[in-house]
Amino acid sequence: MRFDRRTFWGMIGFIVVMAGLLCVIDAPRSVLSTLLPLTMGIVVPDRLRDLGYSGRWAVVPFLFAVLLPNGGPLLIGGFVILAVFVIVLGVLPGQPGANRFGPRPGGRSRHARA
Repeated sequence: MRFDRRTFWGMIGFIVVMAGLLCVIDAPRSVLSTLLPLTMGIVVPDRLRDLGYSGRWAVVPFLFAVLLPNGGPLLIGGFVILAVFVIVLGVLPGQPGANRFGPRPGGRSRHARA
């Protein structure tokens, strides 16, 4: 499956809203720390596939955010790397036609004429 930019940003918006609601209702941190990586682990690989890359590359930036020690500048740096990664994924256009991961989202080539 491939996500175009619109779908990707819609899913990111949904994740942000859900995280905000979980914080407002004062959900346990374990729920938040499980839900966010799980949903991002579904959204990011599909966007990578639209760009022509394997979804396995989604693991790399998450390692910075997950494996760094709690607190301090290293943790902040990990989240900055993760945020930049998500922004870059949302800005880059997908491949115009079908790639090895399937057809272009929406079914039409960007270069096709109506």
